[in-house]
Amino acid sequence: CLGIRWRTSYFISWILFSVAGLYAEYLRFVLSLQGWPACFAMHALLAVTLASFASSVLLTPARDTGSTAGTLADEVPSPSRHYPCKVCGFQVHRRDHHCVWINQCVGSHNHRSFVLFVASFGALCFWY
Repeated sequence: CLGIRWRTSYFISWILFSVAGLYAEYLRFVLSLQGWPACFAMHALLAVTLASFASSVLLTPARDTGSTAGTLADEVPSPSRHYPCKVCGFQVHRRDHHCVWINQCVGSHNHRSFVLFVASFGALCFWY
């Protein structure tokens, strides 16, 4: 569409810089107005957001472990609960979608951490 490859780390760095920018604005404008309990809760939520983001990026979803492991998605019909990804080119177990924010498929291993990341990032933005 815009000449950007489908698999790029651009969006991961964009999310990290968004969190860093949000934290800089928090330090500049909000920290002096908050008491220590709210400050502690905000930093705990930020830690949860960063940990869940790192977990969802670093955990790769379980790919097909059968005889078709490592094959492209359009070569072999998928076994049960394995779905092909056109971006990755693999059949991913319990694939939800391919997310450009984490640059991989959301599947069986990183689904919980991805949902926690999206919820905590939304709460962090709402609280700010």
